[in-house]
Amino acid sequence: MHVRRTSANGMDRPCSEPHPVILGAVINNEHYPLKARRSGRCFGGHSNRDYDHPFRARRGGLDCPNAPHQRMGQFKQFLGERMSGSPSELIRGWLRRQLPEPAEQWLDAQLAKLAKDPSERNLQIALGMAPRRLGKDDLALSQGDLAAAEAARPGWDPRGWSVDEAARILTLVEAGGRGEGFAKRFTALCQTADAGEAIALYRGLPLYPDPELLEAQAAEGVRSNMRATFEAVAHRNPFPRERFDENRWNQMVVKALFIGSTMQPVQGLDGRANPALAKILCDYAHERWAAGRPIAPELWRCVGPFAQGAALADLKRAAEAGDEASRKAAALALAASPAPEAKAALAALGELASAIESGGLSWESLAQEMRQVS
Repeated sequence: MHVRRTSANGMDRPCSEPHPVILGAVINNEHYPLKARRSGRCFGGHSNRDYDHPFRARRGGLDCPNAPHQRMGQFKQFLGERMSGSPSELIRGWLRRQLPEPAEQWLDAQLAKLAKDPSERNLQIALGMAPRRLGKDDLALSQGDLAAAEAARPGWDPRGWSVDEAARILTLVEAGGRGEGFAKRFTALCQTADAGEAIALYRGLPLYPDPELLEAQAAEGVRSNMRATFEAVAHRNPFPRERFDENRWNQMVVKALFIGSTMQPVQGLDGRANPALAKILCDYAHERWAAGRPIAPELWRCVGPFAQGAALADLKRAAEAGDEASRKAAALALAASPAPEAKAALAALGELASAIESGGLSWESLAQEMRQVS
């Protein structure tokens, strides 16, 4: 793919004809405008008073006749979905697409300053001022953006990020260094961060260098009693799946249940299920039953693949005595059990067994139902 920045007429050299200053890109010999400036001069030195430029762009059904500045947002999103790169390049592109020009200029200035002088003071200023200067709007991401994120870093899922979080992560990736130096910086920042900054720092874990040096601090995030901080590590984050040993992984899953956090967004939940975790969860369920407290239906997800003997009896109890969500969860867990008796127990649940077989009932659909109820 060939890309270059261009003027409105698709040229990358000074021109002699007046036209508005519309920066863009040429991709595979086709021009796509990116940004229209309402003041200033074009490459040839002419005023950009007139926005009526005869440029037309057609691709994939997009059409922008005679008024390209009215469709800049659509073209910027369209272009972003078709460009790939490193995680830093992707985040920069998403922010430039969404931020107003003054905010974009401030971020660029901070990154340029840190490139020359990555001191602790400059880093703290950039991280601390990001929410005030950039805002806290949700980061607008298309399906194309999410696909590009996955291609750039398998498992990277930036859904739920805000603009200031994305900028903070970008800043640390760009200016934090590498190796022990980065690990010390990251740890120090996490230890002194407020809630919002901590969430951003932990959400960036998939993108940081030398992840083996960050495991201890990531585990501290999981131990947090603040649900949002815990979920910054545990949810939509490949770091725990890839880096946590079995003990830390099991502690994270149990902690999710303890603080009332959903388990569906935990990456690798099924792949990293293990017999020790299943035993811990069954013991936890018995404690809840003894105290007369409800049990999160998702608990049974990591029990099912290892449900035999006493664990199988627990699933039958959940299916018989639980609410509708618990019955569905128990049915799904029974479907995952290798025990022959589990098939008979599942068949006894009738319509739930049929729903699982047809694909109408899954852990994903159950999690969606539970979100709607809550």
